[in-house]
Amino acid sequence: MNNNNFSVYYSAKEYIQEVVDNQPFPYKTSLDFTPLLNKLKEDEPNMLYNKSALEELSVKLNAGKSAFEKDQELLLYKDCFDRFFASLFPLLFQPDLIGWVSAPFHSTFIYATPTFRNLLSNTAFELEGNTLPLEDIQKKQVMYAAHLILNRHYKTQIELELGDTLTVRNKKSLLEEHYQLKSNQQFIEVIPTKPLKEISQRQVHELLNNQQDIDVDKWLELFPPENFEFKGLSINILKNITDETIIASFKDLVANHQKLSASNPILLFEPSFRSFLKIPDLSIGIIKCPQADFLKIPAQFSLMKRETPSEDSFPNGSLYQQVIKTGQTLIVNELSQLSAPTPIEQLLQQKGYASLMLIPLQGMNKQIVSILELATPNAFSFNTFHLMKLKRLQALFNISMSRTQEWANNEINLLIQEQFTSVHSSVQWRFREAAAKIMEQRMNGTKVYEREDIVFKNVFPIYGQTDIVGSSTLRNQHIQDDILESLQLLIDILDFCFQETHFFLLRIYIRKAEQYVKKLQQHFTSSDEVEILVFLSEEAHPLLNQLMQRYKKQLGESIGTYFEFIDCETGMVYKKRKAYEQSVEILNQTIAHYLEEEDAKMQSLLPHYFEHFKTDGIEYNIYLGESIAPNKQFSLHSLKNFRLWQLVHMCEITQLVARTQKNLPVELNTAQLIFVYGSTLNISFRMDEKKFDVDGAYNVRYEIIKKRIDKATIKGTNERLTQSGKIAIVYLQDKDRMEYLEYLRFLQQENYITGQIEELILENLPGAEGLNALQVEVVKDRKED
Repeated sequence: MNNNNFSVYYSAKEYIQEVVDNQPFPYKTSLDFTPLLNKLKEDEPNMLYNKSALEELSVKLNAGKSAFEKDQELLLYKDCFDRFFASLFPLLFQPDLIGWVSAPFHSTFIYATPTFRNLLSNTAFELEGNTLPLEDIQKKQVMYAAHLILNRHYKTQIELELGDTLTVRNKKSLLEEHYQLKSNQQFIEVIPTKPLKEISQRQVHELLNNQQDIDVDKWLELFPPENFEFKGLSINILKNITDETIIASFKDLVANHQKLSASNPILLFEPSFRSFLKIPDLSIGIIKCPQADFLKIPAQFSLMKRETPSEDSFPNGSLYQQVIKTGQTLIVNELSQLSAPTPIEQLLQQKGYASLMLIPLQGMNKQIVSILELATPNAFSFNTFHLMKLKRLQALFNISMSRTQEWANNEINLLIQEQFTSVHSSVQWRFREAAAKIMEQRMNGTKVYEREDIVFKNVFPIYGQTDIVGSSTLRNQHIQDDILESLQLLIDILDFCFQETHFFLLRIYIRKAEQYVKKLQQHFTSSDEVEILVFLSEEAHPLLNQLMQRYKKQLGESIGTYFEFIDCETGMVYKKRKAYEQSVEILNQTIAHYLEEEDAKMQSLLPHYFEHFKTDGIEYNIYLGESIAPNKQFSLHSLKNFRLWQLVHMCEITQLVARTQKNLPVELNTAQLIFVYGSTLNISFRMDEKKFDVDGAYNVRYEIIKKRIDKATIKGTNERLTQSGKIAIVYLQDKDRMEYLEYLRFLQQENYITGQIEELILENLPGAEGLNALQVEVVKDRKED
């Protein structure tokens, strides 16, 4: 008897003695051939069996007796039993069939198939003890007996299936096989020895619905052992369910991806794989493919016991690279015969492996994320039969990979939202790396974990702005118009109310409103707006509401009409300002949508960081470089291509605005501004503001200039650099001037811009000196050739 992996193993004889015979069965049972003989005679024309053996058995039984109470009595009939029962069990399947005939609920075997006899006598095999406590085995037997009583005498039709399973293990190879017990109990008679008790349907229902929690006393109370006797034969077969059991255990592990993540799945799977394929010396491993982002598979899970951080880990020509490229399972039966082994195959041979099978495993979106490795120290260990069997398990592993990947992605996305913020897709990979490290620290039980800085070094900035020309003046003008209309409406309603009521306080409010009108017509400031709003909300409108209640008949309708013109949120007329704000919003959305569509095209060419902000217009930042897209080739040609693309889309935005403004409630014009910065800079993610910003004191100058150039004027004049329908390009170095002059000449040829290219010197700004600019006018109604 062995104890391994918390399972108790017995020899077959020990199992019968310890697990079966040791459990007292409360009902009287006896071996009796009468039910079997009656059934055979009844169905004789349709029965296929050895009739001469039956006649011989019948003669002997008639000469002696058909029921047996002592085992030694059976020895007289052994040869006859063997000839007869051998004909009842399928002859062609006898070599693999494990079956026997016994007394009801007893281990007295009157016949056993050759395979079963070999199992009983062969010391090379051992049986795993039932995981149920021994008293529960007895309970199940009692319950089964009760089911027989119910079916035979109470007209129930309960499916009689014990569902007991048995595991047989080869002591030397440790390969396991699993069997399920199938019993034919139609040759058992249930004989009442006392009058049957009346049993209600409710009692039966309660017992049948609580079979998981077996209360044997209730069953025995309902069917006392002294009231029943069992006579006949039990015919039993052990059905091999090894494959089904192993696949079910895999399904259970696959369903619990967290259990897999927290342990080494190789330790869980390897014994079952050996039994499933019947290869005792099989070793298995699993290795992550380089392109499987953030799928955590430690190095020790692989047969090679090494990390695979990049494509170089699977060099071209290696078996692993071949599996990744083809997506097909690969079998190599002699590693030593490879013509050009790469360091990977050489390492496998050094570890003593001769045969190898590599199975690609798919994760989300059917991407190959890992490779399942099977290897043995013997050549020619694998064949197509193994490949066919493993296809069922491959599907389960694919599901496991997808679920694990999905779970990891969800956890990482939550961590990104928790630790960082929603981020642009181009740099999301870097945040996912940082979040994955935090998740790994958490899974390892680290309470105070380290959050690494997110920095992208040596990136080129591209800045652009589309600004609504004179937006502050336009906004103030529309606010002023609304306030003047509000005050005039107020003066009219206050005067009407005074004429109807002679409420003298109204005259004071009329004078106040008139004074505000006079002031606004001369000059308007934001403080005037606040002062007038306070007057309306705290003085004039409360008085009007009070008068409407007091003089409902005279004033109610007129005051109600007045309030219909007043916006409930702003407390005054909100028509022209609303029209202006709607126009700004429509224009901003139109420009932003265009930018997003154009940027998406450029993202497919070269991933880069892109963000835009809505103000009175749109401004945007682009950062591109090798550190943002490490898997893409970046060069100065890429930078020049983006700069030319920016110029083209600035022209197209100007044309878009010209087309859009015709449909706006308020006509708006825009001026386009580009800032060229010829050097690289570093950007880092600021945790406090949840956004990217330039990193380092040297790079701060870029941000200062960027924030101030929209207020720049041309040197020697008061003329603003940014003008309606034009593009201004601000630069610091002459090499940038030369580069953009080439682009602008190209745009002239393509009919994007018209007239001369103006070269301007700008007045110094605080922190921004020595600035120069190029300025061009855009063709608003350009027609392509």
